[in-house]
Amino acid sequence: MGVAVAVVMSLIVAGAGVVAGMHWQAFVAVFCAACGTHLGTFLKDHPVEQITFDTEVRTKNGATQADQQKPQ
Repeated sequence: MGVAVAVVMSLIVAGAGVVAGMHWQAFVAVFCAACGTHLGTFLKDHPVEQITFDTEVRTKNGATQADQQKPQ
C-alpha cells in the first residue's frame, strides 16, 4: 500500500510540472526523481526485513488454525 501511495504522490508532483507547460521528457525525469525520493522515504521507515503478511485464518472463537492443530 505504501508503494502505491509513493507512486501516486510522484505522479501528482510530476503532473504539476505538466500543467506548468513542461514536455514529456521533463515529466519522466521529475517523476523518476520524485518516485525515488518517496520510495526511499517509505523504505527508510518500513525496511523490507520488517514486512510481514498476515496469512493466519481465525475461527469464530479467535483461535488460529495453528492453535487448533496443537496437541492438548
